Amino acid sequence: MGLNAARKQNLWRIGAAILVIMLPLLVTLTKYTHIEAQKREAMSCEQLAITLEARDNQSVISPRSVVLMGGSRISDWPSIPKTLANHPVLVRSLPNLRLSSVAECFDRAIAHYRPYAVLFWLEDRALDEPIDGLVSALEKIQERADYYGVVPTFAVVLPIPSPALAAKPQVQTRFYRELSARIESSSSVRIIDLSPVFGKDYRNPERHLFWPNGMRLNEEGYRKVAASLEAFLDSL
Repeated sequence: MGLNAARKQNLWRIGAAILVIMLPLLVTLTKYTHIEAQKREAMSCEQLAITLEARDNQSVISPRSVVLMGGSRISDWPSIPKTLANHPVLVRSLPNLRLSSVAECFDRAIAHYRPYAVLFWLEDRALDEPIDGLVSALEKIQERADYYGVVPTFAVVLPIPSPALAAKPQVQTRFYRELSARIESSSSVRIIDLSPVFGKDYRNPERHLFWPNGMRLNEEGYRKVAASLEAFLDSL
């Protein structure tokens, strides 16, 4: 075998070895990218109905309940209270649940439960979304509530100040002020602002209420959330 042929064979073997090593990584990356893309997409009403039906089959649905809706802030909550302000709590958290999906699928997402109150906790990603889209979804929720004759208290829990968001305090301040002004002037949707608990100064949130990653709340942080939600419901 000539020298050039041997070199070519060695290069081929090296290339094949690299491909064997990289292929599983590429497959994993492709799956992760697909999953993340799905999380960013709003759920269809059919998808939402199937998911909620599965949850309902494993739950006791009590009348006049407080429905907690949202994403990771709720699903990461280790010990959600069974009652808030003497009302049973029904948890419906999904990683890609958006206000727009709740508005479009109001009959299944809310009217089906005939709740006393609905508390929708906005994810941090809402800070980067157009305010117009959020306001439009909330207005549609109001319209659907009137149409179906189901008029629970509907409250939006704003994204909380956290160490992970401390680098962009202006974004948080602008979002809170603009959304609050738009909602207060155009709808009966209530706003729950937890910033007094987690740090009114968005640059210096209460770090002891979070895990070291600066994103997830710890048990003490969630206890403060529960107390704040209880106080809100007691004020109705």
